[in-house]
This record gives sequence, C-alpha cells and structure tokens, in this order.
Amino acid sequence: MMDLTNEVSAGTVDSAKQTLESLLKQCNEPQAGEEPNIASVREKVLPSVTQHLVREIVSPNQTIRQQAQCSVSVLAKIYGSSVHSIMLPHKAILEDMIPPKKHLLRHQPVNTQIALMDGNTFCTTLNPRLFTMDLTVMEHKVFFHELLSLCEADDSQLLKLPCYKTVQSLTPLRKSALNALTACHYIVQVKDKIFNVLYKALNSPTTEIQEAAKECMKKFMAGSQVDMEQVHMSIRPLLLKLGDYRSLKLAAHPVQVFYDFLNDSFLLQRLSHLMELFPGSFNEKLCEQLLAHLRKWMDVITAGTTQSQQAAGKTTTPLKILLKS
Repeated sequence: MMDLTNEVSAGTVDSAKQTLESLLKQCNEPQAGEEPNIASVREKVLPSVTQHLVREIVSPNQTIRQQAQCSVSVLAKIYGSSVHSIMLPHKAILEDMIPPKKHLLRHQPVNTQIALMDGNTFCTTLNPRLFTMDLTVMEHKVFFHELLSLCEADDSQLLKLPCYKTVQSLTPLRKSALNALTACHYIVQVKDKIFNVLYKALNSPTTEIQEAAKECMKKFMAGSQVDMEQVHMSIRPLLLKLGDYRSLKLAAHPVQVFYDFLNDSFLLQRLSHLMELFPGSFNEKLCEQLLAHLRKWMDVITAGTTQSQQAAGKTTTPLKILLKS
C-alpha cells in the first residue's frame, strides 16, 4: 500500500487492506488452544505495532493514512478499548504535528498539508479527544487561521502562493480544511465564525465543496448548539432573491437571465441543502410562499419564451422538477 498504491489496481489495494485487517485480528485475538507464551509475546509486540500505526495517522499517503486510522479502530475493538486509549501511550509521536508547531502549513507540500489537517481532524474528534485546540497557544491560533484562509480565500489568491502554483485542483485541500475547522466546534469564541465559513461553503460553485460543507454543517450542529436566529438571518437573503421574480419582466432575454441566475447561485441545490439542514426553518407558510414564488418564476419565463424553445422543452425543466418534488 505504501509503495505501490498508484501503480496497482484498486482491487489489489483493497485486497492488501483486507489482509492487514485479518492479520491484526489473527495476531491479537486470543485463539482457542494457543500456547501459553503467545499472550506474553502479543503483549510485548502490541506497543511497537500501535506505535507504527499512530505514526502513519499523518502519512502524506492517503491510503496509508486512512488504513492506519482504520487499523487503530480495529485494535480498539479487539481489546474492548477506545481508540483514544490505544493511541494515548504514543501521543508524543504526534505532538509536534497536531497542530503543526515547527512549520506553517503553506510551507509543506500539498499532500503533507492534507495529511496534517486530516490527522488533526481524526485526533480531535476522538471521544475523548487525543488533542484539544487552545487558541491562547500561538501555534494553535496560527493553525486555526491557516484553516480559515484555506476555506475562505479565492482560488486566485491561493494559487499565488508557491506551494499551490502547480496544483490542478484545490478541492481536496479545501475539503480537508473544512473538516479540520468543523472539528473546532467546541471553541466557543470562534463558533459563529466557523458557522459562517461552513454556510459560505454551501454556496460554493463546486459540487464537492457543497457536499463537504453540508456534511460538516451536520457534524457542527451535532456538536454545538446553533443560534437559529443566525440561521434565519443567513437564509433570508436567498429567500429574498428567490422572491424577486419581477426583475425578469424588465429583462430583454428573461430565459437567459433565469438560467444565468441558476448557474451563478446554484439556487436549487442551495435550497435543497438548507431544507435538509434546517427543516425547522421552513414551516408550512414559508413553503407555500416558496412554491408561489417558483410558480411566478415559471410564469414569467414561459411568457418570454419563443414557441420553438417551448417545443424543444428547454425552458422550465429545473422548476418543474422542484415543483413536482
């Protein structure tokens, strides 16, 4: 897995993962009729095995990193313990990396940055946490602000930095940053800031970022009480924009205006995510108003559409789908 992940088939890697898990179980689960000295050998070997796995929690190799996280969970289950207890004796291995203390994230290769953020997320979301972020500690504060920057900065800003100039996609980096930021939900003084960053990411033009932000928002709300007034204030501009169907009547090409509007704001996706995340904010009266607005949009577009476009069925498909749902 470490040396050939990108050179062999996915099936081969999956087979290696299964083999490793089987070995962990076979070597650590007591077997009926085993020799008396086997238990003592197992007890002596376990610390070195665990130490190696803990070290790989921040491996730049994604496959190794994820398998190490899975493997410590397997060991915890075998010994009837928590992952925290399994890793605790070897915590010192990670102390300089979670969060990074000697170097800034942006001074590392991209795959190392992702590894450090993912490792931080894993260790700070254990129950109990293996590490806890404390923004009164300078290194922790710097790391937190680096996460904010990765989540909020435009692509053009990030691509100016030397470490990102050759990166084809910033999406994996941003997803890891969103997850690491979400893991800080317990820090009271930055809770509102984290919520705003996640809400902004829900409006990303990149579908992967939207989906990651939605999952992060679910975790954030599960671990931290959300101010519903803040939620309503965040949703309000979107609802007002949806209700502004009258502006289409003044447009020279209302159909194009509407489709540009959909493409630019990802209105339907955003509505879908918000309804899933905050169902309590969409009461019956509001849903009736939304339905009325959507029908108005459809009426305006239909009125401004040529007969040929209507015949081709290109005009109201998105709205028809939403209205039927």
